[in-house]
Order: sequence, then C-alpha cells, then structure tokens
Amino acid sequence: MESAPDKKLNAVWLDLTLSTVQSELPSIFYDHCKIQSCDNVDVLRPRLKNSKQDLVIVDFDYPSKIDLARVADLKIEFPSIPMLILTVQHSESLAVWAFRSRFLDYIAKPVSRTEAEHCLRRLEEIAHWRGLQTERVVVNRRESVPQEANATKKDSGHRSLVPAISFVEKNFRSRVINEDVAAECGMNPFYFSKRFKETYAIGFHEYLTRYRLREARRLLEIPSVSITQVCFSCGFNDASHFTRVFKKYFGALPSSYIGKPLKEKFEDEICPEYSPVPKNTKGKG
Repeated sequence: MESAPDKKLNAVWLDLTLSTVQSELPSIFYDHCKIQSCDNVDVLRPRLKNSKQDLVIVDFDYPSKIDLARVADLKIEFPSIPMLILTVQHSESLAVWAFRSRFLDYIAKPVSRTEAEHCLRRLEEIAHWRGLQTERVVVNRRESVPQEANATKKDSGHRSLVPAISFVEKNFRSRVINEDVAAECGMNPFYFSKRFKETYAIGFHEYLTRYRLREARRLLEIPSVSITQVCFSCGFNDASHFTRVFKKYFGALPSSYIGKPLKEKFEDEICPEYSPVPKNTKGKG
C-alpha cells in the first residue's frame, strides 16, 4: 500500500495507555499519517474543534468503563471524524460496542500490517468522499459499555497493574521474574511490588504461587495425571516443595485430589471484579 508524502492523512494519537510497554503506535500509521499526539481527552476536544482531522487513534492497554464512556462522548460530539480504537484487550463484546458507537474499528494489539492497511484504505476512501460532499449532521447515541470493561473501584491502582495479572495468566507455567512483570507495568521492581501489595492486599509472588496452586488443583481432576506432571505444568520446579505448599494451601496432599471433580470453592484473593481466574474458586490463606 503506497501513499504519496503530500497525501498523508491528518491524525491525532490519543494515547491513554498506562504501561510504557504498550505505548507505541505501529509504524505503518506514521507512513501514511501526519501524527500529532495527545494524552488527555479534555485537551483533545478543542483541538478537534479548531483543526481538520482525518482520524483519531484512541490507544488503550486495558480500557476502563470511565475511559470508554469519555471517548464515546467524544465520538458523539465529533461524529464525522473517524475514530479507531487500539487495545490489548481482546473482547468480542467491546468490539460490538465500538461498532454500534460508530467507531471506525476496534483492533486488538499487536496490530498486524494487514489490519492496519485495511483500516488505512477505508480512511483514505472516507477522506476522499468527505472532500466531495457537503458536511452532514450525523447523530450518534450513547451505547452502554459492556460489563467486562474494567470496573472503576480501585481503578487508578488496578488499571496500571492489569498487565501483571495478564502476564501471570499467560506465563505462570514458566519462570516469572519480578523485573519482567514490573517492566510490563512500566514500573521499577520495588515500586511495582509496593503498588501490588497496596492495591490487592497480597504480595505479587504470593499471588503467583496461589494462582499456580489453583491451576494445579484443576489439573488433578484428570484421573491419569501424576503429581510430577502437575508440578512442572504449573510452574513449580520441585515436587517436594510443590507438595508442601499445596498441603498448606488446600489442607490435603495433592494425591488425595487426583481424579476428583472440583467441588470446592477456591476464589482468587484479588477482588472478584479484577479476578483473572473463574469466580467459582476460593483459597485459604
């Protein structure tokens, strides 16, 4: 997809990401757009009133209900300006919400080149026809934000730590290094540990251990599974250590659970609104 330098689209990148790891716009947008950056909806609003824009790129990592509502209001106020949502959060319901709210697209990061090119082709067509038509009044209505968007309770603390919760979900089977998780949240290790404990009332490594134990309990439902298999599958590297911490947490040896359906309720220690595991599980401290 080629675009002449003097035909670049005028775009504003509204960067609402909280993690520095996620705060990077795909280079293809710079190839086809003149990008201006902004990190505040209120600052962007007068800019949209006073200059012609072909696109607003709304960039999230894990959007909250408040942020989604604010950008929806922005779209209602400027209905003729195409707005694109980029986010780490893969969500069919949020994608449907974005479509109904008349956003150009909802793309989960990392953005593939094919997705970006398809979006840019649509934008160039829109910009072309906008230049040939008189301005029309477009009426948008507010769509309710889906429940799965992050809750607002403890929002300022939680949202900056969501990348850590996601990291655990994806990597608990492997070695998890504190520095790597802190970097995902854009924090140094000391501040990350302090922030996690203040927000969730549990240390990060304790949370990681308990997450692994709950996953181990689920695997033990398989009749033919071995303790060693479960141990290494859930990120533990020593079967004896695994057995000790399992008994301390669940009050019984792993062997006593083999082949038994999960009937107990072992909930995650983190507030259920933010729980990365099913809410039908509750752990002992």
